[in-house]
Amino acid sequence: MGRRRVPRRLDRRAGNRRRSDAARPRGIPPVVVYRFDDWDAFVAAAKETRPHWRSALEERLRAGMREQDGAIVAASDKRAAAAAWHGLLQEQPSSAHEALGRSGVPVLLVVASESDTRVEVERFRAAVPTVEITEVASGHDLLADAPEETIALVSGWLLDLD
Repeated sequence: MGRRRVPRRLDRRAGNRRRSDAARPRGIPPVVVYRFDDWDAFVAAAKETRPHWRSALEERLRAGMREQDGAIVAASDKRAAAAAWHGLLQEQPSSAHEALGRSGVPVLLVVASESDTRVEVERFRAAVPTVEITEVASGHDLLADAPEETIALVSGWLLDLD
């Protein structure tokens, strides 16, 4: 199985820059570079994408970064991150929805109010007709944006199961 190139659309996410082709060794696919001049620039960029900012969230995000050569970069391997994004684009998580719908198990889908997921939610509801769908006032990352509300909601739902 040959290597696949990371789709260009990944590089456009959040203004990330590509490593120049001249600086990349031959035969190595291009990767997205998450690089910030300093911690303040990193935190400012993170705040732009998260409407519900808390100090605990900053600590969590900082833990995923490190200092290297005078810049702030992702602590994880760039190739692993690029491969994960590429894999998500190739094999959508919805491939198991029909089997889940046939299983008969109780399902709770918690949706962030600030995410535009109406189409996906309706597709999920069609595949899993017994799903209970609840919305939380939050951005995409429910546990980062609204941890107490999300935990209380899921805990309550689990306690109410027969």
